This record gives sequence, structure tokens and C-alpha cells, in this order.
Amino acid sequence: LDLFVSYMFAAVDTTSSLLSHCLEFASENYEVVARIRDECQGNPVWDFDSENIEASYFEHCSRKQLPYTHVAIMELLRFARIVTVNTRETVKEFTFFSRSGTEVTLPRGTLIALHFGYSMKNSDRFLHPEKVEPERFLRDRCEDRDNPSYCPFGYGNRACIGKPIALLEARIFMALLSNYIVLLKEKPNWKVSPAKVPEGGLHVRLVSRQGASQDTSLL
Repeated sequence: LDLFVSYMFAAVDTTSSLLSHCLEFASENYEVVARIRDECQGNPVWDFDSENIEASYFEHCSRKQLPYTHVAIMELLRFARIVTVNTRETVKEFTFFSRSGTEVTLPRGTLIALHFGYSMKNSDRFLHPEKVEPERFLRDRCEDRDNPSYCPFGYGNRACIGKPIALLEARIFMALLSNYIVLLKEKPNWKVSPAKVPEGGLHVRLVSRQGASQDTSLL
């Protein structure tokens, strides 16, 4: 029961944070969102007259159907760092060498904090880590492959079990959001509680891309 309650509340908090970051990402990365829109052209995800639109979302918003949308979300997660830190406890004595070559021994029972902000911008693991490049996760580069530094959902056997549904929700949201230009009233001030959430909420204006084509100030 404790585990169920933890998962339920954790999922609500982190999913809300993910969708909030999608809005901020869309407001700052027009070209990426335009490419998502191009990918979604003709995809039934936009068929609002479908008799079973929920089933349409599951069928047409897979990673295979929307590969660029998926890697854009992966890149968003690399920058967002929705969960900023995670902890693990050593179950036995562990010795390793630091980057400077110093031998470090951690006794059994040592609590270790893993800082995702550092790991997901590690230049040893990511090319141009400060640049927004969704292409880094496409098949020809695959910078997430065998890369424990990329860990928005954790890594290995202890990774988040909600990862597939969270990514599906984000793909659906970004696919629908690509119909609009996202304008934020002000840049959000993110606070940790325990996931990163915008203090005071997000004040957003959505402008239809079709209508905005007549107003170059929005493009």
C-alpha cells in the first residue's frame, strides 16, 4: 500500500511538471515545435472527429509513429531535470577512482546523492551539451544508448515504472501543442516540491498557428 501511494503521488507531481516544462520548451524552441508539427501533419492524432479519439492517441502517438516528437521530449527532459536528485545507499564497501585519479572508498551504508543536473550535461557523454539538439537521440547518434548519464527516469532495474505512460502523455501533449504558438507571460520560477513545479503556476497564451501566419510578430 505504501508503495502504491508513493507511485500515485509521485506520478501526479512529475507528470504535471513534465507537461509544464513542455509549455516552456515550446515557447522557447519554435523551430523544434515547427518540425513536430510537420511530423504530425496527416497523423490521425489531430482527427478530433474520430469516434474513438482515445484509442487513436494510443495507436498514433507511439515512438515509431512520432520519432522526432519523441526525441524532442527526450531532449526537453535532459534540460528540465524534473527530478533534480536521487539517492542510493551502498549495500557493500565500494571503491572507485575519481576523475582526478584519486582512489575513493565508500563503506557499506553510505548514502549517495546523484545530481542529474550535472550528469545530463556532462560533456564527456553528450556532444554540445548546452545546445538544444533533439537529433542527438535519433538512430544515427543515439547518445542515450548505454549512457547512464541520461537518466530522467532513473536507470537500470530501479528505473521509473511510469516511464512509458509519461512519455506517451508528453507525445500526445506536444503533438496537440504544435498547433499553437505558446506565449508565456513571464519566465517561470521553478521550485522543487519534490519535482520541479512553476511557483505561482504558468500564465500561458496559445495562438493558433493558422491565425498567426497573418501576424509576423508572433513568428
